Amino acid sequence: MPTQSSLVPLPVDVDCLCIGSGRFLRSVLVPALNAAGHKPAIIQTRGRTFLDYCAAAKEASEDSDANCDAPLKYEVDVVEYDGNGATQVVDCWGAGTLGTDEGRDEVMKVLEHMESISIIGVGVTEAGLSGPTSQSLIHLAAILKKISLLQSAGSLTCPNPNGKVCVVNTDNVPGNGSVIRKYLLEIANSDQSPSSFDELLRNKVAFHNTMVDRITSQRDGSNGMVPRCEPVPSKALVIEDLDADLPAMFSSPELKSQYGVVVRTKSGQLDGDIALKLRVANGTHTAAAHVMALSSLLMTDVLAKDKTDEKAGILMKYLDSYFADQILAAASNQFGKEETELVYEDWRRRLCHPKFGLSTFFITENGAAKGGIRIGPTIRDLIKSNQIVTVTTVFAIAAILRFLTPAKPDDDDPDNNIYRGWLDGFDRKSVAMVPSDSSNDEMVMYADGLRYNLAEGWYEFRGSCTCGDKARPICELLSVSSEPSQPVEYLSTIKSYLSADDGGNLADIYDECGESAKNFSMAVATLYARMVAGDGMLAILRELDGIGFSIDCKALVDG
Repeated sequence: MPTQSSLVPLPVDVDCLCIGSGRFLRSVLVPALNAAGHKPAIIQTRGRTFLDYCAAAKEASEDSDANCDAPLKYEVDVVEYDGNGATQVVDCWGAGTLGTDEGRDEVMKVLEHMESISIIGVGVTEAGLSGPTSQSLIHLAAILKKISLLQSAGSLTCPNPNGKVCVVNTDNVPGNGSVIRKYLLEIANSDQSPSSFDELLRNKVAFHNTMVDRITSQRDGSNGMVPRCEPVPSKALVIEDLDADLPAMFSSPELKSQYGVVVRTKSGQLDGDIALKLRVANGTHTAAAHVMALSSLLMTDVLAKDKTDEKAGILMKYLDSYFADQILAAASNQFGKEETELVYEDWRRRLCHPKFGLSTFFITENGAAKGGIRIGPTIRDLIKSNQIVTVTTVFAIAAILRFLTPAKPDDDDPDNNIYRGWLDGFDRKSVAMVPSDSSNDEMVMYADGLRYNLAEGWYEFRGSCTCGDKARPICELLSVSSEPSQPVEYLSTIKSYLSADDGGNLADIYDECGESAKNFSMAVATLYARMVAGDGMLAILRELDGIGFSIDCKALVDG
């Protein structure tokens, strides 16, 4: 195995550093940097798995007759819409680690050899941006301090239009660039850094807010080293650049068409992109996932069969109606009808990818909060603008609550805050009696500590969202009885969920839109009562299709 320093054989050529080695960074940002003519090095914040992977690949290339322009290369698998796979080979101009003293010293030496620096990519977990004590941010602060010293000495320049080093993040923490800047300034103030560092942070570094959107997993057996991705979507990486700090190439047609890089130059544009992603892509994902999981449809790729499979067909008809009658109606005035339609056109193709599905159970994680974050804004806009709320939106919220209903009545003492639900087609009481240590070959782990078993008809989920005057978890309130009840018996609990900050987050509609909010809640209670009484999710969906997905939800109450 080559030594660590040999992984940066031409440090003078490096003009970008990427801190972290997340899959988004490697599959979205680094290919775009290469296409823009930059030469990035990837530096892990801890460990050296990617470094060792690159070292092994370098050894293999040196043993062959390959003529390599870049010192290092890594692979990214892309699954095309026709099901064929292709492996993209991505240039990398260095690899290292900040996880050891030696590794940190190597990175500082690289900076000393660099003639210029344009971009610092950040590809760490959300925990890495959690506060000024985050080790990832402490490492980033040390790198920027070194840059400040080298710039003061005149040995390192920044060729960007305004002379500012651009920090580009590849996670979806809201306002991620502003968050990084805030915490770095706190670090600068807390450790008595020289004034030149504070000056650098305030005036010589541009912290860009971004949105990243590419469905990415990993190649089987690669231990996370090889990303496995859908084709590049139209907005794979959206970067806010209000002061024109980015290199000009980032706004090129090539980067937009081939790498999905979109630069937003006006205030509010990125907020619109994020809002549409939440409402359109994430909202329809959530609207589908709970229904599909409860119906034992495990992967979203089944939706690609909407022309030949009856279940996929009714699900896509439901989602298409939810978009056309609800999301589009609520979003057009604020974000534009054409832009909203383009977002759904792009997303629908991705959602119906025949060979790149996601686990429906995995998507249901944190479903109570996702209902408020992804579907809540559409409900709010519709009700406040006196537009019709259709049965599709009611069904989506009722499905979330059905998924969060424990099989066991009065289940107020779950193990590790994990409850057990029952799948459609199984008896609720029988599932509640299955021993907690029951296991067989069909038990599947779908998330950290959460399992499902299709043969026995159960799944697990975590309690979330505290509701009501006593701030009880929504799961406890929904488990009061295992006997079927009239819709009105569920109304108080449903209103508590819809009003909760970590639930529907719609308390304001009850204050301002009393009658409309009441009708919506009662409609949700009507469908929820049928779901917990044993009516199957897809059976209800077919019935709603029969009366019309576009019908006002008041029809459910009046009926």
